[in-house]
Amino acid sequence: MHCNGNQLTNLDTSKNTVLTDLECNQNQLTNINVSKNTVLTTLLCEANQLINLDVSKNTVLTTLLCEANQLINLDVSNNTALNSLNCNLNQITSLNVSQNLALTHLNCIDNKLIVLDVSKNLALIGLNCSYNQLTNLDVSKNLALTFLGCIDNLKTTVDVSKNLALVDLECGGYSLTTIDVSKNLALRYLNCENSEQLTYLDVSKNVALATLTCDYTSLSILDLSKNKALTTLVCYDTKLTSLNLKNGNNKNLKIGSLYSYTDFTNNPNLTCIQVDDAVFSNANWATSKDATASYSDNCPPPSVMVSSEFEDKLIALGIDTDGKNGSVLLSNITNVKSIDVSNSGITNLSGIEYFASLETLICKGNSLTTINVSYNNALKHLDCSNNPLTTLDVSKNILLVELYCDGIVIIKNKVSNTKTYVGTQLTVLDLSNNVFLTKLSCSNNQLVSLDVSNNTLLTDLNCSNNSLQNLNVNNGNNTNMVNVNFKNNASLSCIKVDSDVYSNANWIAAKDASTIYSKTACTLGVNDLVFDKIVLYPNPVKGQLHIDNIVLEKITIYDSLGKLMQTTEFASGSNSNTIDAKGLTKGVYFIYLQSENSGVVKKIIVQ
Repeated sequence: MHCNGNQLTNLDTSKNTVLTDLECNQNQLTNINVSKNTVLTTLLCEANQLINLDVSKNTVLTTLLCEANQLINLDVSNNTALNSLNCNLNQITSLNVSQNLALTHLNCIDNKLIVLDVSKNLALIGLNCSYNQLTNLDVSKNLALTFLGCIDNLKTTVDVSKNLALVDLECGGYSLTTIDVSKNLALRYLNCENSEQLTYLDVSKNVALATLTCDYTSLSILDLSKNKALTTLVCYDTKLTSLNLKNGNNKNLKIGSLYSYTDFTNNPNLTCIQVDDAVFSNANWATSKDATASYSDNCPPPSVMVSSEFEDKLIALGIDTDGKNGSVLLSNITNVKSIDVSNSGITNLSGIEYFASLETLICKGNSLTTINVSYNNALKHLDCSNNPLTTLDVSKNILLVELYCDGIVIIKNKVSNTKTYVGTQLTVLDLSNNVFLTKLSCSNNQLVSLDVSNNTLLTDLNCSNNSLQNLNVNNGNNTNMVNVNFKNNASLSCIKVDSDVYSNANWIAAKDASTIYSKTACTLGVNDLVFDKIVLYPNPVKGQLHIDNIVLEKITIYDSLGKLMQTTEFASGSNSNTIDAKGLTKGVYFIYLQSENSGVVKKIIVQ
């Protein structure tokens, strides 16, 4: 049934029980009932006024296009045969496609999605989730993906290193700070426009690249000398100081054609454009550049734009040798292995990504709110402490050995040693890729969870003065961890370790008194409903302590200094439990209750 492009306000298909194809696009429908159309395979209801759409009975549906309606929710969990879903231009806040294993094309542009999980959609070929509110997008399982659109979300990057079949990538947007396409050798189309925080782009490996759109970015250097297949280049309104188009095939570039064009105007810092043949470019590309720029086959060496404070320090270090001009020669920084720009009043470290050989970066004591080290693949030592950082991504720095990212602490009263912690601090730190890490100091932040179980070479760990609720130090290397500090984490009840016996013997002073070490899973608070029902009495206690309303496996008691005092195991399966506290001297104790691989810490007083 096809009834597109009318002014229908009502459509009754309840009698059409053998209907397989329904197209009712561009009408004025506010509701459509397809519950009786159980053999429906195609439903197209785009550009209506639908508020709700129930397709739960259409279990053989393969194509659903409901773009440009007013949908807030869309449940496709029963549509396991679905291979094409287009729900663009709605107001959907949540979309669960975990049951749609046959899905090959998903378009959900311009909704209100915060999370999108496509890890189960292994058949996915095309995905466009642009113009949502996604802070993260994991496409590492979608190996068949050839098209990905994720423009204008809240993510700072998207990892496409596993998507080797990718041909078309559209990833621009204000929040984007990094994009690595070095593994995407099949890439033909790349759009990263309107990414004002994007300062670095390497497409030297993408020899199949035909179209590059990178206008309205902060790129200062763009080298396309390896991209012989390039036909379209849009890079106007950038911070380019160097543009290398000398790829031996400039005649392929299309200027002002119907479907493609080349434009590198409105780049005030770009005075010379490296080309194959200046005569040819002047004759054919005259309007594609600014009047202040010239074509040449021998442009001056490229330079990188840097902030004023950063440049001052580079000049003082003898790295910037051509005077104060807002940039530093690329040739001067390419081979620099170590740099210390600490306490230099720097607010922006843009340009650091071009230090390709950098192994040591010390930038502590500045005013940096962000730092991009994603392209510094040789980095081994990073000290960015005492900066108002809110995020830090070291996932690409797989050679990292030492990391210092302590938050800012101001001592307000030197007599009483009163400390104030600055509000802008790290809340997340992912170290799962940094397997060579030996020293980590991330104190004085607002980290809620920290997992160093992958960091098997770790010897030093300071994560004091955070907001930790979960800490996993079970890395098989605890006996070699000689300097540890887990103190002042008020919500941290349990630390997962290699051996609670070893930790209690050697790290007893490294934690808060209310925190315990455990070799088993520290899933404190996971089963809150169970632990909320616990009745523990009497408290204060003189003799026997009763713990009711929970089936316990084990009870461990620690004194106020964290010393292990008593352990009791239960095998009865009873929800009424009793332990004897007579052997404990008067004082405050912390009792760790374990049940079904979860646990909670309670405080008791022995009289």
